[in-house]
Amino acid sequence: MTTDKPAYTYLGQPRKLIDGAEKVTGRARYAGDLRLAGMLHARPVLSPYAHAEITSIDTALALAVPGVVAVLRAEDLPSRDRAIVSRNSAILAKEKVVFRGQPVVVVVAENEGAAQDGADAVLIEYTPLPASVDALAAMQAGAAAIWPHGVPKEGVDLTSAHAAVGKQSDEHQSASPNVHEETHHSRGDVEQALREADLVIERTYTTVPVHQAYLEPHAATADPDPLGDGLTIYTSTQGQFMVRDEVARLIGLPRAKVRVVPMTVGGGFGAKYGIIDPLVAAVALTLGQPVRLVLTRSEDFLTTTPSPGSVITLSTGASADGRLTALKAHVVLDNGALPFALGGIVGMLIGGYYKCEHVQIDIFEVLTNKPQAGAYRAPGAPQATFALESNIDELARGLGMDPIEFRLLNAVEAGDLTGANKPWPDIGLRQVLETLRDHPAYREARDVGLEASTAQAPRPTPQGSREGVGIAVGGWPGGSSPASAVCRVDTDGTVRVHVGSVDISGVNSALVLVAAEILQVPPDMVELIQGDTHSGPFAGPSGGSQTTYTVSAAVARAADSVKRQLLEMASQQFEASIEDLELVDGAVQVKGVPGRAIAIGELASKAESTGGGPGPIVGEGRSALEKSAPGFVAHLVRVRVDAETGVVTPLRYVAVQDVGFALNPLLVDGQIQGGALQGLGWGMGEAMRYDERGQLLTASFMDYDIPKFETSPVIESVIVENRSALNQFGVRGVGEPPITAGAAAYANAIRDATGARLTELPIRAEDVWRMLDR
Repeated sequence: MTTDKPAYTYLGQPRKLIDGAEKVTGRARYAGDLRLAGMLHARPVLSPYAHAEITSIDTALALAVPGVVAVLRAEDLPSRDRAIVSRNSAILAKEKVVFRGQPVVVVVAENEGAAQDGADAVLIEYTPLPASVDALAAMQAGAAAIWPHGVPKEGVDLTSAHAAVGKQSDEHQSASPNVHEETHHSRGDVEQALREADLVIERTYTTVPVHQAYLEPHAATADPDPLGDGLTIYTSTQGQFMVRDEVARLIGLPRAKVRVVPMTVGGGFGAKYGIIDPLVAAVALTLGQPVRLVLTRSEDFLTTTPSPGSVITLSTGASADGRLTALKAHVVLDNGALPFALGGIVGMLIGGYYKCEHVQIDIFEVLTNKPQAGAYRAPGAPQATFALESNIDELARGLGMDPIEFRLLNAVEAGDLTGANKPWPDIGLRQVLETLRDHPAYREARDVGLEASTAQAPRPTPQGSREGVGIAVGGWPGGSSPASAVCRVDTDGTVRVHVGSVDISGVNSALVLVAAEILQVPPDMVELIQGDTHSGPFAGPSGGSQTTYTVSAAVARAADSVKRQLLEMASQQFEASIEDLELVDGAVQVKGVPGRAIAIGELASKAESTGGGPGPIVGEGRSALEKSAPGFVAHLVRVRVDAETGVVTPLRYVAVQDVGFALNPLLVDGQIQGGALQGLGWGMGEAMRYDERGQLLTASFMDYDIPKFETSPVIESVIVENRSALNQFGVRGVGEPPITAGAAAYANAIRDATGARLTELPIRAEDVWRMLDR
């Protein structure tokens, strides 16, 4: 579906990445590639215990290792007096550790080998303490407190910025010291509605923590100013200004003394908001030399911020005519050892996809002896969607209704309430469902009798395996932060756009098209310059599906300013009114008279050389959009289940997404396909599994099962353009929505194929095998 939109020259056309050649040829510079004169290498020593007191630290053997320069503890660093309130501030442990993988000591050496040998030689004695690993047990009133004297309150948690939505509910005092946050929403009388419903489905769904599994592990280099007390941090980050502010706070420097230079990011997905940067900065300041730290893959698994595990008990009721009448959710989020607020977005979504008069949502965010939870692409949405869409699928099945028609009957529209009792703006949930309903993949499934709700028993294939089709919807409210941009024209006609946002998804390649469109210059004549915290105009973090939405508005306004200046200059040259002029192919001409034209480079040259004139052609643009533009998806998965082994093979995947307007469809396709595959990974095998002592059992890609080429289907992306009225181009957030529905659709497809409702992610072959009717 495509709504009416202006005819564009460059926008809306697929175009390659502006930095694609750098990446495929290996010329892109990542944080781990940086080499500075006199640079030292850091290696953290991580706690082997999930909960323990630090009895002693012996550094003598480590200091004797050739090449080791220093072995530093918390008290040796300028951050020594800062409270540990988040993973960012957990620079080095003080007195005790609260999760396996918490940094205790850092070894600094002349080379990486010596740093590792030194770390291996550090002798730390611990007194193990009981570990609270299970969130349900930890939230009981009599459970031992993770923080006996109360959770420290200081500073902020940077990863929470990715969630984009606040708590939006009243304060509640919990009876358990390990419940650090509660979120409660209600409307109507849910208990009465459940009693009166013609069909009630109640299930408990469980998800385990999931790692973001980026290609590039966390990496940062800090270079202290040899002539002053400041420093420069070169880092793989999604939010340079946020990292600058937090590093400055933790190590006691003015913000002006901390410069953050964002390097090429090899994947972030919500995780790269300065986890190791404060440590590297503190060590560099202490030693007065550049220091680099690149986490190993196992360190990255152990000490960073995965998505929270969840336990969701969901009751939904419906009337015989297919109306959703009641929704009751009890949600427990395992946030690890340090607070991470995610209840607001979970509550908003789990009660916000469908119209329902009677709703009760209770969310408890629990502390356990695991690494702090953090943002992972649409944080909280895959968990909420898995539970909700599984129940919705069962309701449609129980009522004998087509699953898409059941969803269409209940789908929210503009003005309907979210789970937080706030009205949705204009959204495209109905449009993506209608598009999927008309797609050949769904029509074929319905025609051959594989569609879930109409088939009460699984249908074996002639080979003995079973096939099934599942669908699910998902959504994300989007984010919004103030942003600014600068646009200027050089004398050779090159248009240079300066931004302070970080490109983690190809967004710069879309911003180039915005400037090219407004100024009517070929995109190859537009150069995008990504500044650092000293040189770049301000922009919010690259997360929450907000960067294109907010920064494109700032770039457009900066380009509009330049356009006005160019037309004013040309009007003097042509002695014509501005209304009679137009920009065409890098020049200003009189409308209808192509022969009367002057190149924008020539206009820029005149502006820079004419005394008493307007001055150089430079425009500034700012945006501070008040509302966000939500994005919704509808996904279909077709699977084959081996009846002998329970192995599930995805055969086909269709991802329909309302993107508002695709500035660069090629990049939007990539976002949809990548996000859908990550969502499928939630369902197929990705799991951070801990034992009863809090030891991580899946700390490498040998154990942590991400989707593989041979087991991943071709993902067909279908773009729906339901333009948002909240911004100039009608764009919506694109990055987050595609991950939301994959696991739920996968689970629904297995239900269709086997008749078994699996309620725990990931869905393992042995679990499917046990549930099969053999």
